[in-house]
Amino acid sequence: MKKIISFLLAILTLLSMLLCNLSVSATCIENPYSQFIDDPYYEVTHDYINGIVSKLSNLPASGSVCIDYLGEEILLHRAILFATHNIESYSSNPELTDISDDIIDNYTGELKEMRIELSRLIDTYGKSKEQFKEDTEYIKQYKVIIDKLQKDLAAVKASDSNEISYINQAIALLQASHDISALDNKCAKSELVKEISKNETTNTQAYISRLKTLQSALK
Repeated sequence: MKKIISFLLAILTLLSMLLCNLSVSATCIENPYSQFIDDPYYEVTHDYINGIVSKLSNLPASGSVCIDYLGEEILLHRAILFATHNIESYSSNPELTDISDDIIDNYTGELKEMRIELSRLIDTYGKSKEQFKEDTEYIKQYKVIIDKLQKDLAAVKASDSNEISYINQAIALLQASHDISALDNKCAKSELVKEISKNETTNTQAYISRLKTLQSALK
């Protein structure tokens, strides 16, 4: 009888261990997916923005400052628009919403204009290869700007609020856009591209100022 009881207890113990393991396995299966239920803003945007910055770092010089500039600005605009669209899902701050709405409206239009002009310039220069000549000073200064952008973005803390994370990311991206535009305005030969870079310099200054004012209010 004792042997039977001992045998039954052993079976119960084994079943208990199996059920426990099944529970742990189910938990392990669920965990990788549960992280997506409540993604923080920083996690959603961090990898995408870093991917854009990586492209900016490795973008080869075309031989035309105008083509280089438009390609660089298109990437920066994509990063800014991605971050801005996302923050609207994570923040109900009315002042931030006003700024983000303006950025989305303006940058969507600018992005379209830049793509049209880039296509035109590539077609034009593609027929006249002798016009290509790398501007080493532009390239040198551009790399300095991108290095600073990487450092500024690396300083953004995952522990900050969604609003502060966005503001810090946006200021870093806008500052890089401003500095590249100011640099292009000195080097570009196309009057239309110069006009684009001039407008970009003015716009980014205004957005940075508004974001910094809000940043101070949120601290």
